[in-house]
Amino acid sequence: MAGSNSDDQSAQRARLLRMHIACFALASIALLATDLIFSETRWFHWPVMVWGTLFCAHALYCKSLSVDDEWVEERTNKIRRNSYDLGHILSIEDSYKKDTPVDEPEAGKRE
Repeated sequence: MAGSNSDDQSAQRARLLRMHIACFALASIALLATDLIFSETRWFHWPVMVWGTLFCAHALYCKSLSVDDEWVEERTNKIRRNSYDLGHILSIEDSYKKDTPVDEPEAGKRE
């Protein structure tokens, strides 16, 4: 049942993120409209940039709370499945496990 609770929390986080994105977008549009209608100089981009930066930092922080060993393993496996040069990745992994340098093909070496 622990997975179900985790899924519920993940779904709730996703809903909250979508709600925050919607609020950010609506407020940005309202600032733009206010700026275009009532101001001769353009200033709306400053609060939108500051708020956007803080929003991104907060989103990254919240995302980091959901990272655990299971997530890392799933993400690593997904990247491996989607990689186009799996043989090269496996040779790097083998050389790391054996603590030996990676054998680079002759064509890839620079002089």
